[in-house]
Amino acid sequence: MIYYFTGTGNSYYVAKVLGINLKENIENLGDSRRAGLVRKPVSLQEDEILGFVFPVYAWGPPRWVLEFIKSLDFEGNLPSYTFGIATCGENIGNTMTTIKKALKEKNIPLDYGYSVKMPNNYLMMGSNVETGQKAEEKIRRADTLLSMVSEDIRSRGRGFYLNKGFMPGLLSKAVNPLFSKFAVNTKKFRVNENCISCGLCRKICNTQTIELVDGKPVWGSECVQCVACINYCPVQAINYGGRTRKKQRYKNPRISPMELEIKTRE
Repeated sequence: MIYYFTGTGNSYYVAKVLGINLKENIENLGDSRRAGLVRKPVSLQEDEILGFVFPVYAWGPPRWVLEFIKSLDFEGNLPSYTFGIATCGENIGNTMTTIKKALKEKNIPLDYGYSVKMPNNYLMMGSNVETGQKAEEKIRRADTLLSMVSEDIRSRGRGFYLNKGFMPGLLSKAVNPLFSKFAVNTKKFRVNENCISCGLCRKICNTQTIELVDGKPVWGSECVQCVACINYCPVQAINYGGRTRKKQRYKNPRISPMELEIKTRE
């Protein structure tokens, strides 16, 4: 079983490719979390592997990934082999160390880890997203890498192949907590007159914090900064403060919005 968390489709794409290559089922780890359901125990076949694919947010894993790991309850067999794949624009700091510690608390060793560069999708701060040819080139390189990663996992390879960046401890221990405390909120989301009331933002919101009021999105309090609502808006009507108004948007070109729509809401 491969669990994934995704915002604009990068991690979903990686999980999808790995699932096909390894003939493993993939599941969005947020489905039951979003639906407000009590998680059922995970039932694994004998010798079944367990994988996690997730993006890196400010040099740390999304909060929901850690919450999901902490909630894991196995019915019968424990995983015979566990791996983690972190998708990132450039580097991941000590993200995988955080995942490894969370799994260790559940008595699950993390056997294998890889960081996979994907097009940058975060447009909130000073950075720009990567689109067009630059994005396609990154995805093609990721495709080649994923073929090798699939072979590693199939042969139960062990080891960690991570681009941690400069001073990973500082990035993950100092910057990430500040991001979580001050940036992960909905206060600056705005919608302008371009909105066509299509409701796509509501359908793909990971936290289901978006409601439509008179056809326009209104944000509640919960957010994980997956930036799906901003990047997938077909008319660029959604912004975060004034920083995103003139910036391009990114969505994985190999993934359709329908694949990311939340099915557990209604």
